[in-house]
Amino acid sequence: MKRLWTIFLLAAMAGTIGMRFLPPAETPDNLFVDDVVAACLYSRHCVVNKQGEVVANIEIDGIEDMINIDGFSPDGTALYMYRYYKIPYEQGGLPWFDFTWFNTRGERILDNYYTAYNFKNGIAAVGADGKHGYIDKEGNTVIDFKYEHSYPFNDSDIAPVRIKGLYSYINKNDETVIERQFNDARSVVNGMAIAEIYDISDGCQKSVYHIINEKTRKITKVDYDYVEDFFNGFAAVRKGELYGYINKKGEEVIAPQFTEAEDFGEYGLAPVKTADEKWCYVNEKGKIIMEFENYLGIGSFHNGLAWFADENRKAGYMNKDGEVVIEPVYRAHNGGDRPMAFDFKDDGYAVIQVPSHKYGVIDKRGNIILEPIYSSIDQYA
Repeated sequence: MKRLWTIFLLAAMAGTIGMRFLPPAETPDNLFVDDVVAACLYSRHCVVNKQGEVVANIEIDGIEDMINIDGFSPDGTALYMYRYYKIPYEQGGLPWFDFTWFNTRGERILDNYYTAYNFKNGIAAVGADGKHGYIDKEGNTVIDFKYEHSYPFNDSDIAPVRIKGLYSYINKNDETVIERQFNDARSVVNGMAIAEIYDISDGCQKSVYHIINEKTRKITKVDYDYVEDFFNGFAAVRKGELYGYINKKGEEVIAPQFTEAEDFGEYGLAPVKTADEKWCYVNEKGKIIMEFENYLGIGSFHNGLAWFADENRKAGYMNKDGEVVIEPVYRAHNGGDRPMAFDFKDDGYAVIQVPSHKYGVIDKRGNIILEPIYSSIDQYA
C-alpha cells in the first residue's frame, strides 16, 4: 500500500506541483526535443514531429495502461508509468506500477523502477527494491541505492536525500554538503532550494521554512506559512491568507497583500490578484504596472508573451504592454479554482486546448503547428 501511495503521489506532483520544478533559465525549456514531442493520439502514446506525423509509437508488449509523467527532457527521454498484474486481476491480483523511459525514437531504454524522475544532464533519481539512488542513461548506478528518498539534481551540483526520516543535501560524489536536519526538502531551482523543519512545540505540526543558497550553502530561516520556489531572483511567500515576495537573501521585498501570487517572469513582472479580485502585474517593488478588469487569470511572461483567461474562460496571449496578440479562442483549463493556460516554451511554441478538450500546438503568431486532435501533448516539467 505504501508503494502505491508513493506512485500516486508522484503522479499527482507531476501534474500539479511538478510544475514548480521547471528547469533553470540557463537550460533550454523547449516543447520539441529533436524536433518531436510526446503525445497521446486516440488513446495511443506516440512520438509526433512538427508536421503532425507519427514517427514512432510508445508501447510495451502486453501493457495497455500507460500514463505519461514527464515529456521529453533536454536529454531526449520521456518518463512513463505503467500498470501490470503479477497475479491476474481475475485471481484477485492487485495492480503493480513501474516506471520506464523512452527516447525520441520511441525506444524503451530503462525500466523497473518504482519511483523515478526524468533524466537531467544524464542523471536520474530513482527508487528500486525499497531504496533510492541515482542512475545514468545506461542504467549504471552513479550514487548507491541507500536512501529512503532522493530528488533530482536538476542543473545543480547538490540534491536532497532522506535517511532515517530526515533530509540532507549531497553532491554528485555522494558527499554530504548540508547536514541531515530537514523534515522535507526540495531540489535546487534557479540556484536556491527550499527546505522545511517541523515545529511541534505547541502540539501542532508547523513547517518552518529555510532557503538554501546553492553556491554559498548558506541557510536562511524565514517566517512564512509557505514559500514557493525562486524565479528571476524572487519567491512568492504566504502569510495567513495573503501573498508577498522575498529575495534570495530572505528579505521581504513586497509585503503579503495579495490573495494570489505567481512567479516573477520576464520584464520583472509578476501576476497577482488584489483584494478587490483584480488580476494585475506588479514590478519588483510591488507597484502595479498593468491591471485587468475582467480577466479570470493571467500568467507570467515567457518568451515575450503571457497567457490570459477572459471572463468567458477563454485563453489567449498578450505582450508586455498588455496588448492581445493571440485572441482568446482556446479553452482555459482549471488550475485549482482559476482558469489557466500553457506558457510559451523557449523554442517559441505553446500547447493549447480547444473546447472539445483536445490539445494542439501554436507558434507565437497564433499559427497552428499541430492540429488540436490529441488527448494530451506532454511537456517537460
